[in-house]
Amino acid sequence: MFRRKRTAEDFAEEIQAHVELEAEELRREGLSDEDARRNAKRKFGSVRAAQERFYLRGRWVWLDKLLRDLKHGLRSLLESPGFTITAILTLALGVGVNTAVFSVMNAVLLRSLPVTDADRQVYFRTSYPPRGTGTINSTETFSYPVYDALR
Repeated sequence: MFRRKRTAEDFAEEIQAHVELEAEELRREGLSDEDARRNAKRKFGSVRAAQERFYLRGRWVWLDKLLRDLKHGLRSLLESPGFTITAILTLALGVGVNTAVFSVMNAVLLRSLPVTDADRQVYFRTSYPPRGTGTINSTETFSYPVYDALR
């Protein structure tokens, strides 16, 4: 239940003990000392791979990779201050412009008009306006004389 964590040194000693036990058994079978060690290491497999699996077993690999990526990114930004300043200013300008545009759009388009009896408001539009009567878009705006007559 309350197991203590094994250290990498303990694990390395255990690997060495396994290899030595296998080599001892091969020596008893009649192999020379050098051949017994070589065959024992080959039979055990990659020591480095076993140590890596042991290292990764108790870790959150994605968090470890994220932290390494963040450190690398910060080092890269510190090595090139011109790029860093440009990137920060570009991001700040983009966030500021987006905030300003959203504030205007929210006030103008998304919120209802602050008028009394908003359900009685009407929208006038001309179907076939005479040329040159509007100011911006002749189908959605009126000249002042037409506005005055409608009012």
